[in-house]
Amino acid sequence: MMKRYKPSNIAPNDGKKLLAISSVATGVVIGGVVAFISQFFYFIVLFPLVMGGASGAAIAWAVHKGKVRNPLVAMSFAALSGLVMYGTMNYGQYLLFWQEAFKTAEKEMPQTDRATVNQMLETYLKEQTDSSGFVGYLKYAAKKGIDITKSGSKIHLDETFTWFYWLIELAVIEGLAIAAARAAALAPFSEDANDWYDAKQLIGMVENSAKEEILGYINNEHFGKVGSMLDLQGDIPYPHIELHMQSCTAAPSSDSILFLSTATKDSKGNVALKELCSGLISPLQRADLTRAIEEKKTAQNSVVEPKEEKAEEQ
Repeated sequence: MMKRYKPSNIAPNDGKKLLAISSVATGVVIGGVVAFISQFFYFIVLFPLVMGGASGAAIAWAVHKGKVRNPLVAMSFAALSGLVMYGTMNYGQYLLFWQEAFKTAEKEMPQTDRATVNQMLETYLKEQTDSSGFVGYLKYAAKKGIDITKSGSKIHLDETFTWFYWLIELAVIEGLAIAAARAAALAPFSEDANDWYDAKQLIGMVENSAKEEILGYINNEHFGKVGSMLDLQGDIPYPHIELHMQSCTAAPSSDSILFLSTATKDSKGNVALKELCSGLISPLQRADLTRAIEEKKTAQNSVVEPKEEKAEEQ
């Protein structure tokens, strides 16, 4: 039975610094942009998805660049990024709220200075929510509620449901960011080469009916027999079984990772892979697999060449 790959849980100091910078910078920039755009329109489903996806992409990049192999560290900074992003968005909306309030006050009370207007607004928030400043604004916004427009109709969320909706938005952003960070930190890494593994490579396939047979060979670590089973032409109809391998070319002595998956294709031509098993194989086991594949290639070529010669004679 193959052993599954496990990360070393190493998080270099430079990698953690890069994660810290990326999480804060991404949160502030994207949160600020969304706050500005929300003055004009705000899509309740799309915006949290975009924010979470952007946060996850930035953290995943920092994980890869900083060579962070510790999922918990990566997920923690992803959570920080989501909090900074959502907090910045709300604080940006708070600043815009004050700006709009000042404009209104200047029109209605042109002789009143900003300090007086500021005090009046703080007093108003205090009366409405028992809090002032940013917290008072959040309570005031929740008290006003949210209007959701769908298919021409409008749904109003009261204070309780507004808080609940905000929590859902934050959960979506955090969930997407954390999932992307975790996946990046779990990617195979060679400690010998101090580098990430190369992309997966398809090395062969077998018919769906041979699934149990190839699974048995893999579980019993008979990789030479696995190699001899593979079709190398890639012309087996769907559904079929595919074998992929992932290695680090910078460290030939490192283990490789095998992935056995069922490949299916839908009516639109989209191919989906469902993993059956995966695990590490040693350089010796990889050599057995590669040798069997090369022997099969040689045998196939020796069959094709005489046919070509015979065709030329005719």
